Amino acid sequence: KSKTESSLSLTSNTSQTCKDYTFNHHLLLPGYILIFITGLMLNVMALWIFIRYLRLKSVVMIYMFNLAMSDLTFTLPLPLRLYYYSNHHWPFGNTLCQVSGSVFQINMYGSCLFLMCINLDRYVAIVHPLRWRHLRRPKVAKLLCLIVWVLIFTGSIPTAIVHKQNHCEAQNKTIYLCFESFSDNIWQNNLFPLVVLAEILGFSCLSLYQNSQTKTLRQQKTVIKVEKETKASVRQVLITTMLLASMNCTLDPLIYYFSTEGFRNTFKKLRAGTSLGLRYSSA
Repeated sequence: KSKTESSLSLTSNTSQTCKDYTFNHHLLLPGYILIFITGLMLNVMALWIFIRYLRLKSVVMIYMFNLAMSDLTFTLPLPLRLYYYSNHHWPFGNTLCQVSGSVFQINMYGSCLFLMCINLDRYVAIVHPLRWRHLRRPKVAKLLCLIVWVLIFTGSIPTAIVHKQNHCEAQNKTIYLCFESFSDNIWQNNLFPLVVLAEILGFSCLSLYQNSQTKTLRQQKTVIKVEKETKASVRQVLITTMLLASMNCTLDPLIYYFSTEGFRNTFKKLRAGTSLGLRYSSA
């Protein structure tokens, strides 16, 4: 769709005007382009080193391999998101919208849990090298990774259910949207109730001795005020935070390089070999 068409006021099925997300899309597009390019290159290279040269011989290598797989899972559907942010229109259907939204949760859960496994392995190796050495076996590590994958895919199911494609009407044309209702649902189901609860509790302390009927009316006004004044700003912060959180797939390869000597040495040899090959080819 053209920029003019995307900036038009949209009307939903319930005759409510949809918001214009063009500014957010232009803000997010360069960030996700950077994440896609660097994340794809770094994680493919990391997986290639793990499989081709290191062969997953140690427990920590197994955890790092699965962490790289989790990050790569996030980067692969990003071209669909980039197309949407560029054209302000989602032509790929509801299923791909749900998949594209849920991979964010998969990556977040996967990064946290696999990093936890790596840290626990380091702790056991340093503090209890003999007492818990049975936990530092490749078979145990592979079993733990399998459990983590089951957990993160299970945890992404509610996100996939919520993250549905929605559409609005503009000049008798249907424009399909994605990644918009997800943020609204997060606000409605998680953030907004907490803000309202805090407002109500604070208001209750201040008006403890007031008439119950008047109290109810004032609470309702407070809720309306919070929704109008806070929802937009919190949603904007949430979108930006999700972008920043997505950058973990470009930062995790630094963990492999600085914390694993085998990975670091292999990378240096490959880089030296590439530089040498370029010199011969240019000579």
